[in-house]
Amino acid sequence: MNLSSKLSGTVVVSATAQLLFSLDDKTYVPLQEMAAIQTPSQQDNFILRYFEEPIAFERGATLAHFLLALEPWKEVLTLYTDRDVGAYIDACRRPVAVTTPTPDDISTIVISPRVSVSRHTLHHYDTTLDECTDLEEYFNAPRRSEPTALVECEHMVNTSGFCESDPLTPYSLMTDFDKIKNLPIVLEKEGTLWSYDRTTPLLNPNALGAQVDGDATVHFKTADVRTTVREAVFSVLVNGLFFATPKAMKRVIEKFKNDLADEMLDAPPPLTVVGENQPTIQIKDGAFDGMIEALNHESAVWSAVVKSCATARIGTIHL
Repeated sequence: MNLSSKLSGTVVVSATAQLLFSLDDKTYVPLQEMAAIQTPSQQDNFILRYFEEPIAFERGATLAHFLLALEPWKEVLTLYTDRDVGAYIDACRRPVAVTTPTPDDISTIVISPRVSVSRHTLHHYDTTLDECTDLEEYFNAPRRSEPTALVECEHMVNTSGFCESDPLTPYSLMTDFDKIKNLPIVLEKEGTLWSYDRTTPLLNPNALGAQVDGDATVHFKTADVRTTVREAVFSVLVNGLFFATPKAMKRVIEKFKNDLADEMLDAPPPLTVVGENQPTIQIKDGAFDGMIEALNHESAVWSAVVKSCATARIGTIHL
């Protein structure tokens, strides 16, 4: 019998920090043990064979359980997500002091599948970025928006934190990793279909099941959604934790806190209004330094890659 045959079932993140596979929802086998009976060439990347299978989370599973369960395949997942999965796993194993959470602290991490629809809009600026002296001038330049007959549809799987004092508002996971690593992680079975478009609404706010928020967002709850292993891995590591390592996250948070403290010492600048209901956008010095640095680094790497490849094709490819 060929034990390397691909099976179709469900991958479960257990509260014992394992990925379990089940064909019948009655018997569960560790995915790592399934990999061990494959040929050596198939073992390292075995998780990729089950990337498109649906994922579920055992009650009581935490963020740390999920990350630790990925350890057998941390190298390939690091390549896929561009996040240092091993660094997050090491951080999960470090002991932390027990603290008493407050109602304002994140208490649960939720993976939420969503589909958004919006009107495709063309934005026309009276000036280009190259013609402006800085970003502030560009963002405040006159511009007009032109709705088109096209619709944009985007499917995403978000990972956010929720706290007891405000259970309906999703919060970023940009915080001290030690504070969130042992929090329970939950996968929403129902998805959300939503649209935010006041001028040309695409969803009927009076339809059965429609919910309208205070900011004019119309959304519906969908029937059960199938979230895959790939979507969950990408959502948690890229959309949720975001930073390459826990140390990188901590550095950014500390810089943000220091900058915020400096801002609080200064009097807030007066709000300048140009035209009707159009406040001037003011950009703090250094606000985009990190993004500019990343873009410059990417450009330098690309130039080096092109020079290193003997058969690089130069010119425009018409698609």
